[in-house]
Amino acid sequence: MDPTDPASEHDPERLGFDCSGFVRYAYAQAAGSDLLDGVASAQYYTHRAATRLTAAQGLAPLLPGDLLVWGTSRDLHHIALYLGAGKVAEARQSGTKLMVSEITDARLANGYYGAVRVDTGPVTGHVFQTWGSGVWTKEQPATASARVYAFPGPTTIRVACQKHAESVTSDGYTNDVWSYLPDYQAWMTNIYVRGAAWLENVPTCR
Repeated sequence: MDPTDPASEHDPERLGFDCSGFVRYAYAQAAGSDLLDGVASAQYYTHRAATRLTAAQGLAPLLPGDLLVWGTSRDLHHIALYLGAGKVAEARQSGTKLMVSEITDARLANGYYGAVRVDTGPVTGHVFQTWGSGVWTKEQPATASARVYAFPGPTTIRVACQKHAESVTSDGYTNDVWSYLPDYQAWMTNIYVRGAAWLENVPTCR
């Protein structure tokens, strides 16, 4: 239920999909396994990303199956499935049915953030799990750096590299190692990455 949307008042009484639930179901049906759990932001930042496309690139490079998102890096609030020819399938509004919508210039100008192409094959790269809730990633490996995205709970992530930087103490642990997460273009302290203080088989950032 969205407190900012009066149309969602009766959501607890409805049986249906929200936007991320619809995307998750569609991909599970197509791929034969549940690949995309979580809310819209978690689906966009998936560790299964093959390609990311910015809002500035528009619709031209998109392919059917790509996922379009609206919002900001800190709050991606809507996700839709691209069908091709400038149209998406989506669960757009509380109280309505699933719909096919045309993506107009006005809609692109109203908070469109970008798109992600999902790789349904084996996951590549160095994959780990986070722990904790409300853990923020940062623009730089420092606690005072700008926030990028907060993990609502344990999340599967890809780590590109790691390096020694600012020492952090939290939840009884102290560590000066930070990992770079390419899917978020952000850093997080290794305190919240399950594994050794220095992650095994992950290279040093250059």
